Amino acid sequence: MNFVNPYFLIALGAGALPIVIHLLTRDRVRKVAFSSLRFFAQSSRTVLRRKRFAEMVLIALRVLACLLLAFIFARPLFSTDGGTTGPESATVIVIDTSASMTRSVDTEGLQMAYLDVIDDLRGGAQAAVITFDATPRILQPLTGDQAKLRTVAGDIRVGHGGTDIAAAVEKARQLLAASDALAQRVVLISDFQRTGWQRFNGTWRLPPGAELIVRDVKPDRAPDNLAIVEAQAPQSIILDRQPRYITARIANDTEQDQQNVEVTCEVSGEQIGTQRVQLPAGKTATVRFTHVFTKAGDNRGVVRIAADDAVQHDNAYYFNARVIPRIPIVVLGNAAQGRSNPVGFFAAAALAPSDRSPFVVKPVIASQATAAQIDAASVVVVADVSSLSADVVSAIKRLLSRGGGLLLMPADRTDADTFARTFAGITPCKLRRVINQPIRQNAAGLTQIDYTHPVFELFLRPHHGDFSSVQVRRYWEVSDSQLSNVLARFDDGRPAILERAIDSGISMIWLTPAHPNWNNLPERAIYLPLLHQCIRRLAVRTEKQTAYLVGDTLPLEVDGTIVGPDDVELASARSVAQAPGFYQMTGENAEPFVFAVNQPFEESQSDAVDAEEIIAALEQPTQPGQREVVTAGFAGRALDDQGLWLYVLGALLVLLAGELLLGNRTVRH
Repeated sequence: MNFVNPYFLIALGAGALPIVIHLLTRDRVRKVAFSSLRFFAQSSRTVLRRKRFAEMVLIALRVLACLLLAFIFARPLFSTDGGTTGPESATVIVIDTSASMTRSVDTEGLQMAYLDVIDDLRGGAQAAVITFDATPRILQPLTGDQAKLRTVAGDIRVGHGGTDIAAAVEKARQLLAASDALAQRVVLISDFQRTGWQRFNGTWRLPPGAELIVRDVKPDRAPDNLAIVEAQAPQSIILDRQPRYITARIANDTEQDQQNVEVTCEVSGEQIGTQRVQLPAGKTATVRFTHVFTKAGDNRGVVRIAADDAVQHDNAYYFNARVIPRIPIVVLGNAAQGRSNPVGFFAAAALAPSDRSPFVVKPVIASQATAAQIDAASVVVVADVSSLSADVVSAIKRLLSRGGGLLLMPADRTDADTFARTFAGITPCKLRRVINQPIRQNAAGLTQIDYTHPVFELFLRPHHGDFSSVQVRRYWEVSDSQLSNVLARFDDGRPAILERAIDSGISMIWLTPAHPNWNNLPERAIYLPLLHQCIRRLAVRTEKQTAYLVGDTLPLEVDGTIVGPDDVELASARSVAQAPGFYQMTGENAEPFVFAVNQPFEESQSDAVDAEEIIAALEQPTQPGQREVVTAGFAGRALDDQGLWLYVLGALLVLLAGELLLGNRTVRH
């Protein structure tokens, strides 16, 4: 049972008034014995008993009338399941637990801010609790149980993940949509980091009348902090003994210049370098370390700021450079390597010019190729071949599905129709015809090169190649290339190099292969690094990703286990990274692997969005006094739903009518 106006229950004490009045005003009769009336004594006793019974019933009716009157003013409410008709209000408390909150409040302070909101809830109100970083999580669905809501406080902890304010409030909107409370509100506890608000697309708002209340926990003055706000390190590389770069950008989020800030880099437990940087207030500086990775497999590394500032979690950047010993490549040609197979010859010669090459090249005549040879490779190069056996084609598809690469180089002996049938579904395009440049005109060149692509980014460096010297005499015109990525084009705008993601792997095609009759690529110094870059691009996909962010789900192999940086095993059902550091996957049937996990760099930024901007974006426009009308309308809606007080009022009227009838028939004296 619930009451709209429970304070009127105090008036139940008025039920004693009729009894008090009766006791104070009852007749006080003095007995006088008359001998002449002794014959009427027996009948008088009978009348007296009837009169007293009627008076007791009359007093009971008057007491009950007083009680029902107080009961009516208290407005009793019942629901069909024995509970209340619905909550007076529904509040969803949305709590930011992202990494940026560490600059504003600790876990205990965040729990206290939550409990303050719980203390402000009115009786009869329901509440739900959502915590969020980059992903919202419902800690407690809507409930009116205060004990449950207080218990939830122990599960609220500041974490290391990113921030998505809009996603969290949208989750709260979904909870409110399932509530029948007229008064609805969302209480948002956050530091309102600007980067955490940028994902809002403006396509939705809170329900009409719902109120958004903000609780800013950001201190008046942010604590001094140095942080790594950007970093880059190699993930999967080939054992080629070439120097690799590890870079990090350090930010000074303080009001004072920082002199001689020490930044160190270590790989596999050994320090490979130390740099000291000068950081003006509010500025950044970039440090770069160079290292030659000679150890095959996992190479754990850390770039660290040696500073004792307020926030330590953003002072380190973790990476794992996984080194591939040598890449096995199968080159499929239409004949043995030599003059009869120039495309395959130039490809094999460029990939393995010496024993120190990072590639292990196995030339195979296409008609003699086996599925086992393809299964043992990371990349397959098809050099001027139109058709392959069904088993070999199936093996190439398996290679692509596990992340391997396919490089197609059609030339003189390639038939377009046969090529289309053989490589249907695993080629970036279809071959149409060969374009021959007239002798009287200059040969075509390569233009519109995508230097941001991994294949060509090497050539952005000074003295690392000039594509203007490439002269193309013949090339393929293609069709059905809409789903492919064009890496370079010929002068006339036709595609020159295309790639397409097939399952987990990549299929790439050169539409002018290295052949003296087609171009001068075999004569150019740029040919060898270009082919090497393509093979690296195709082969690296066979390696797993090593870099993740807090909140990402780490890939777990069958029968494998993942141990976090705190030496605690992650739950096998959901291996989510909870903190920055190294995560080691081991298992009887799983290959040992190291994941490097970092907190999102943007969490180190201190820029905040105005809370009023969030309110204006998420609240529905309301008319003046609309929320007061909605809140006051709870009682009216409850009465319309139940109407119990009307039945009580009807019972009171019947009772008063009975009291009036009985009172008129009861003789006082």
